[in-house]
Order: sequence, then C-alpha cells, then structure tokens
Amino acid sequence: MPRNYQRMRETLFDLYTERDALPWYFRTLAIAASCLALGGYILFALVFTSARDNIKVSRAFLTVLASALLVVGYAASAVIAYFSRSLLFLFDAVLLPILTSSFMGVFVTVMNHALHKSFPIPTQIYIYVPLVIACATTLGAGGLSYVIYRKLNKIKELDRQRRQHVQRWERGSYGNYGDATSTTELLPTSAWTANNLPEDEAQRRQLLRLLLNREASQQSPNDHRNSQSTYHINWPADGDDSPGYDGLQVVQPGMRPRSGSLPANPNRWSVLSKITRDRSPTVESQSFKNPRERRREEIERSSILLTPTPGVEHGGWPQTPGSSKSPSYFPSSQPARATGSTRYA
Repeated sequence: MPRNYQRMRETLFDLYTERDALPWYFRTLAIAASCLALGGYILFALVFTSARDNIKVSRAFLTVLASALLVVGYAASAVIAYFSRSLLFLFDAVLLPILTSSFMGVFVTVMNHALHKSFPIPTQIYIYVPLVIACATTLGAGGLSYVIYRKLNKIKELDRQRRQHVQRWERGSYGNYGDATSTTELLPTSAWTANNLPEDEAQRRQLLRLLLNREASQQSPNDHRNSQSTYHINWPADGDDSPGYDGLQVVQPGMRPRSGSLPANPNRWSVLSKITRDRSPTVESQSFKNPRERRREEIERSSILLTPTPGVEHGGWPQTPGSSKSPSYFPSSQPARATGSTRYA
C-alpha cells in the first residue's frame, strides 16, 4: 500500500489530491494533539514554580497530569502522521504544529528558570526532564520537517520541469499521470490547414460564409432600387424644338413629394398609420445611415437638376429626375453639351 502512495506522488496535483482525500477529523486531531503537548509543558512550569501552600492539588498530581498530556500529544501526532500517508498534510498539519509546541516548551522552561531565584521543589528533576523532552522533540520535529520539505520541493521542481518540456495537448506523453492531471488540453502550435482543419471549425466557417452571402443578397436589391430611383437623365432628341420648350424641366413645388407627407389619395388606414406610427429614430434612418445615402437624400430634396436640351431660348420649365419624360419619348441619337447648372429650391 505505501508503494501505491509513492507512485502517486509525481506531480503537485497528486500532492493536493492526496491531502484533500483525508477526512476532516485528521486535521482536528492533529491540532488537538499539539495543544495537549503545549499544555503539558505549561503544567510542568507550574510544578516547579508554585509553592505547596499556593496550589490546591498536590505536586505529584500535576506532574502526572503534565506527563500524561505530553505522552498523549506526541503519541497522537505520531499515529496521525502514520495513518495520514500524505506528505503535504504531514508537513502542514502535524510537524509544524508539534514543532511549535515543542519550541514553546523550551521557551517556557528556560524563561521560568531564568526569572525565578529559588524554586520550591526538592530536586531539579522537575526542570530538567521537561527541558530535555522539549529540546529532543524540537530537534526531531525540525529534522523531519526539513526532510519532508526537501521531498515536497523536489516533487514540485520535477513537476515544473515536466510542465515546461512536455506538450500537454499530446495525451500519450503523460499517460502515466492519470486522468486527473489535466482537465483541458492545450491546442497544437501548428496552424490549421485545409488538411488538418477540425470538423467543427470547418462547419463554423461554412455557416459564417452562408450567413454573409445571405446578407449580401438581401442588401443588393435595395441598393439597386435606390440607385435606379435617385437619378435619371434623359438626353435631348433632335426634334425637341417645339415652341416653349427650353430644355429645363422642373416639377412644380406642389407636385414634388415631401418626406412624411400624405399620399395624393389618402385613405383612412394610411392617415391612421401616419398618426400612430413610431417617431423614434431607427438604425437605417437616423444615426447609423450611410453618409452617402444622407447626402443623396439631401440632393433629392433641395436641388433641381437642369438637363441641357435644344431650345433653351424659348423659355420653359426645368425638369427634375422624378418628373422626367420616358426614354421612349426622347429618342437619343447624338450626345449633348453640358451647358446647364444646378438650381437650389
């Protein structure tokens, strides 16, 4: 059985797993044992410093009680250290507390012996016995703590070196560690190519490509409709020399559609929808609109495109793109000269 524990102690994760697997009462008993040892040393100090008339019990009873506390404390610590089988628990919960209790026993004995001029005891054995026990246990606990610390430090250093030199994403490289050594695997350092591309990554890229194509197909009809309805220029024909036609055509202000105005033949439902519609700005119409689209709408609302045609001297009305004649009415046969200008309404 000890061989199984020794085989587990290969990584830092194994040390913490081995310690956490112990029941809660192991730590409680270890702390209680160290407190019993410290209490024994305190009682020994009372034995050789208190006078017979100043204590309610006999000196022999205090000596037996202090010796029992020391024996129980050190024996319980040894038993817990043997059955725990955990290096980390042995160092943290057993050796360090018992080392502290032993050192405090040395300190209490030496300080009481140095501060008192005389002791109401028949012999100095009441002082030397606890002092020797405290010094011996202090040296023993300190030596064991140093050995266990070196073992723990060696395991941590080997685990640190193994983590630096072993590729954790390759499962065959740490097959002897167990399934609990690493919960996740690191990704390979080589870049993905068309040959080694994972299936989930290929599916994600395909879905993203289909989504982009769908968005492009939905936006293309709207862009085509806007580009067709914004500007429409008719080239002048040869026979457009009728009286009163000067080539400048414009729609009357009453005929021009206004943004937000009612239609020519409004019905009850259209008027109701105009009144009850949401006035909050939308993404497409206000802040997030393309600057080119906003500029195009401003030109449509405020400018009048002057189309140069023959017969300007006869006078007439200019024409806007929305009220231009059909292309079939003006058959174009030759290019025209750009002699017009832009007039603002």
